[in-house]
Amino acid sequence: MQVTDAIRSRISCRAYLKRPVPRELLTQILDLARHSPSGGNLQPWFVHVLTGGALERFVMLVRERLRSHPAGEGTEYNVYPPNLH
Repeated sequence: MQVTDAIRSRISCRAYLKRPVPRELLTQILDLARHSPSGGNLQPWFVHVLTGGALERFVMLVRERLRSHPAGEGTEYNVYPPNLH
């Protein structure tokens, strides 16, 4: 694939369907994603999959925080070390 093809074919999803994602599909996506590179090669991720009440509580929390921090709360870690030149 050419870089231009990758750029032209990417999408940003702004809305989601109400129906749940099948567990098998989530497993496939996460299995592939664990092979992807990370910014600064730090591999800082932890994955949490929420459903049911836990998902509803999380969505409510995000909505509450969005009111007081519309631009987000910043990052948890530096992608690159602060003294990198």
